[in-house]
Amino acid sequence: MLGSYAAAISCGLAATRWGLSIFASIRKKAKFFVPLYVALFILSGIFTYREWIDALPVIASISGTYALFCCEKLKLRVVLMIGGAFWMLHNFLALSYGPFVMETFILFSNALMIYRLKAENKKLPADPEGNFLTRFSGGSTMDNLTK
Repeated sequence: MLGSYAAAISCGLAATRWGLSIFASIRKKAKFFVPLYVALFILSGIFTYREWIDALPVIASISGTYALFCCEKLKLRVVLMIGGAFWMLHNFLALSYGPFVMETFILFSNALMIYRLKAENKKLPADPEGNFLTRFSGGSTMDNLTK
């Protein structure tokens, strides 16, 4: 992370957060996990703070935590895009161009999916019932047939 310890710790914590958020049983306990991760991100930011850009990965990670544990479908993607924008800004300012390009692709893929879900009213194929991927899509085919 090119000397950005706040970003490095945020990435490590975010990896565990992503891993936990795929389980519906854990997402149901968001009242516990969201404050826990927010506190961990803030503490890591406080202990590693050197300059103002060190706050950007903390803000991005808190945004992602809220999105993954509290949001679904379109709102999930929009909030993840906001967090991704903070990561992009940090990576650009930290001269970390590889992660900047990666976040750019993620941002555009989220924007494309939002366009497909909203503007074209297209839906993804149905996932098996209870599959964690369902919350990332626009809903199942059965949802489309009943609307």
